[in-house]
Amino acid sequence: MRVWAVALYLLAAAFVCSAGQGYTAATVPNPKHADGGYVSNPDGILTLGDVSELNGIIADIEKTTGAQIAVVAVQSIGDAVPKDFAVDLFKRWGIGQKGRDNGVLLLVVPGARRWEIEVGYGLEGTLPDAVCKSIGERSFPAHFKKGEYGAGLIEGVRQIQRVLLSEQSAGTSHSSAGAAHGHGTGTGDVTASAMRHLRGSDIIRVLLVYAVIVFGATLLAVIVILASFVPKDPYRRYAIVRPVCLPVWAVIFPIPFIGIFFLTKVLLYRYRNSPRKSSSGKPMRLLSDRAEDAHLMKGQLDEEKVKSVDYDVWIDDAGKTRVLSYPKLFSKYRKCPQCGYMTYFTEYDREITAATYSSSGTGERKFSCVSCGHSVIAQYTIPQKTRSSSSSSGSGGGSSSWGGGRSGGGGSGGSW
Repeated sequence: MRVWAVALYLLAAAFVCSAGQGYTAATVPNPKHADGGYVSNPDGILTLGDVSELNGIIADIEKTTGAQIAVVAVQSIGDAVPKDFAVDLFKRWGIGQKGRDNGVLLLVVPGARRWEIEVGYGLEGTLPDAVCKSIGERSFPAHFKKGEYGAGLIEGVRQIQRVLLSEQSAGTSHSSAGAAHGHGTGTGDVTASAMRHLRGSDIIRVLLVYAVIVFGATLLAVIVILASFVPKDPYRRYAIVRPVCLPVWAVIFPIPFIGIFFLTKVLLYRYRNSPRKSSSGKPMRLLSDRAEDAHLMKGQLDEEKVKSVDYDVWIDDAGKTRVLSYPKLFSKYRKCPQCGYMTYFTEYDREITAATYSSSGTGERKFSCVSCGHSVIAQYTIPQKTRSSSSSSGSGGGSSSWGGGRSGGGGSGGSW
């Protein structure tokens, strides 16, 4: 029966095209009647790969959020107004679940250089007109102008998916037209729509969690700072405090970590420049960067050259030295397996054979040491691409009909 359904689907498409007329809402092939998918592509505007990927993404969206999305790509709709055509088609098919009205229709008409996003009643609060406009303008024109209809639609569907998932994670429900129709005040950020629907209790909960995290992080930082006063050796004190003195903490937790950041900067300076004594108890002095080079090994000089480690050299009057290392916390260099210095890095990482849906690929990395010249070339396997478990090649794997959803004309459209 499925074979006959697909044959009838293609026959209907061929008849309309051969007649040289544009499609009407009544003649656009319904993918649910063919293979149970979500994409109607009678004119072959999209590739089989595009259709398969769209079906996979949309099937996953329906599985995780319950929302139904239909994608229609037809060359012409004659003299019909695209917006009216989208509304009529949405109502004819009944996209979305009955009672929840959580359907979305994406219509692309290359002949008219026009796109439309039609939204069901139940999603008008989640996908208000301004958000639909933003999604369309971000996803479609740049791709469509180059004839990349599949890429544009895939990007648009993924943006819709992000909004729906954000809304779901926020714990909000928009199951009626009164959710917020027409209240979308223009914003360039697609995910801002879901954030605007956070309830007061949700905001308070988030702030409380943040406050607890800030308190815990601050308490830990204070404990670390106090712990640094225990050792007598300034070098050990420096090593204890160093992880606290990172600008990232002041960015994540501005209050009170801005103050902690500057406090630890002062402590680190004092610990690093505190007077030292040799093992015999004689006072030592810190050599300048130029003078210390004579007391460093070639590998250490190379570490300083690539800025993976900085060294201080202290010397007493008898010529006895103490070399102290200060490794950079974040560096692309790591310990060389040959010479042991922090001068080993990834020289390149390139793809040799791309992975596909039918086979894995291969890549190649080269590791080299700046100090001793040791190098290794290693090949690795790039995992085979996988499709969504809810989809199969060339078909949507969905049900044989839409859910009976309704639309009140919400959404947006545009040209390219």
